[in-house]
Amino acid sequence: MDKRTETGITSNQLKLLACIFMLYDHVGLVLMNNNWIMRAVGRLAFPIFAFLLVEGYRHTSDIRKYFIRLFLFALISEVPFDLASTGQVFDLQKQNIFFTLAAGLVVLYLGKVAKWNQMGAVIGIVVIMVVSEALHFDYGMAGILLIVLIYYSTKDDTVEQVFRNAGLVTGHYPFGWKLRQNMGFAIVSAVLYFLFYGIRQLYAVLAILPISLYNGEYGRKNKVLKYTFYVFYPAHLLILYLLSKAVL
Repeated sequence: MDKRTETGITSNQLKLLACIFMLYDHVGLVLMNNNWIMRAVGRLAFPIFAFLLVEGYRHTSDIRKYFIRLFLFALISEVPFDLASTGQVFDLQKQNIFFTLAAGLVVLYLGKVAKWNQMGAVIGIVVIMVVSEALHFDYGMAGILLIVLIYYSTKDDTVEQVFRNAGLVTGHYPFGWKLRQNMGFAIVSAVLYFLFYGIRQLYAVLAILPISLYNGEYGRKNKVLKYTFYVFYPAHLLILYLLSKAVL
């Protein structure tokens, strides 16, 4: 079933929204004394990035290059992330979100490997989960679980069919939500785990709204635009850190 439609928002537009939410979050963290409201709004960013990672995994022609790109920007972003978060050049208390996304990508791939090497895949997944907690990846194991949950809950129409058989739905969700995407199910379930990190994470459920409007289209394909989204992460963190030093 083709999920592409003429209406809705593209992958590039979703990335832009996620970047806006992330910027708002980090301004609240770095410049506004950890402003609670701004940080709460910023919770919408990661579920969108997680969803886009899943879409990238499904459509990439070279998963190896995709992983290398994520891991490279994880390394590039670490110093700006540490500076913005703690004011230290290197701080092992927490690692940036690119590490989480790269780890999530590997776990998705290992799910495919499990078809011919189940034991190896399970061991690999366990190791990644342990490492994500031991090295304090942003969102840690919860973030990786969210990525996996989004992948499997949007893989087919299984959840939709269950609801239909139970007579709980007869048409489409409001606001143009597509049942076959099942994003409400994915994110609401993941938020239950996120609550272990504090009530602020509950706001992540609002990411359902922009994600549900995704039309399956990538948008304008341009390498400059593509890498602009990657560069934005370390660049905005470094700029915010410098601003904090200039203002504070």
